[in-house]
This record gives sequence, structure tokens and C-alpha cells, in this order.
Amino acid sequence: MRFLHERFRTSELAGVALVAAGAAAAGAAEAGSTASHEALRFGVQFLIVIVAAVCAMLTLRWRTGVAYGAASGFGFAGVAIFSKEIGDGFAKRGFAAVPHLLASPAPYLLLVVSLGALSLLQAGFQLGNAASVMAALSVPESIGPLIAGFGLYHEKYPHGLAAVILPAGLACAIAGSALLARHGRKLGEPAEIAAA
Repeated sequence: MRFLHERFRTSELAGVALVAAGAAAAGAAEAGSTASHEALRFGVQFLIVIVAAVCAMLTLRWRTGVAYGAASGFGFAGVAIFSKEIGDGFAKRGFAAVPHLLASPAPYLLLVVSLGALSLLQAGFQLGNAASVMAALSVPESIGPLIAGFGLYHEKYPHGLAAVILPAGLACAIAGSALLARHGRKLGEPAEIAAA
């Protein structure tokens, strides 16, 4: 199948569909969380950047578009966490949060992590097709903030049907990402000769 001048194999389309469905299900199950009342300690904020950078570097060993997409996803997970940190500050204090936020590392780390993640994403687009790169990005971008929500912000695990949908959605997204990583190829490489 051709889309945006790129050939897609059935396995690639299945991987993209699994990631999209899984991320949507996980997001829907976690919907309704409220703003955090406590800001993250400065040391924790720097630790988030270190963890994201290490995960990105480990992922980049494969040097494919999918790997760069996943690496950028770790960066965008950090972006989401710092965006929450800033948003929570405004939700709690309104515009009175500005001096507190400017005195914290969050807005500056947000800028650094955003630039790094965007650079990795652009490198991914140069190596792979957009759908595969973005699907690979969405897995760590979705899972990172969920882990931070439960581990750092002490958000409550969902109840009822949502308690089942959340892990099922995450498993679905991870399976799709693994499928994309297995069948990843460089931009312009014909689908029929790509390594399985």
C-alpha cells in the first residue's frame, strides 16, 4: 500500500494501528486526573531529564527511523511532565505562580528537553516514514507521564473497567512499537526487500 509516496507493508500498518489504539485506550482510561498540589523537588526534575536522556541514548543504538522516533518519545515524555508541572503551578496559584516557576528549573528544562526531542524527531523523519516514526514516539511519550503520574504525583490508579483498559492499552501500544521496530526500514527502501 502507498501513502504519502511511501510503501507500507501490512506489518507496518498493523504496528501503527496497534500503537494508536493502545495509546488512545490508555489515555481514555487515565482521563480525569486533577492538578497536583505539590511541585516536584528540583532534584527530581533534573533526574527526569537524566532518565529521559539515558533511555534515548540506549534506544539510538539501532540508528533507524523507529529508534529515533522512540528516542524523541522519551524527550516528549519529559516535555509532558514539565508541562504538567507548569500547568499545575498555574492551576494552584494563577498568575501568582510566575515568580515561583521562574525560580524553579521546570521552564528551562522544558525548553532544553523540547529542543532535544524535536531534533531527534527530525532525524527520525530523515531515516524512516512518518507513520512509523510517530507511532514509535507515542509509546514512551504516553508511558512516561503515566509512570510519573503514579510514582511522582501520587495519582490514584483508575477503578472499574478503566483499571483493565489502562494496562491492556499500554500492552497493545508496546506490541505495536515492537512490531514496528522489528520491521523498521530506511526512508525510500522498498517494502518488499526490507529485512523481516
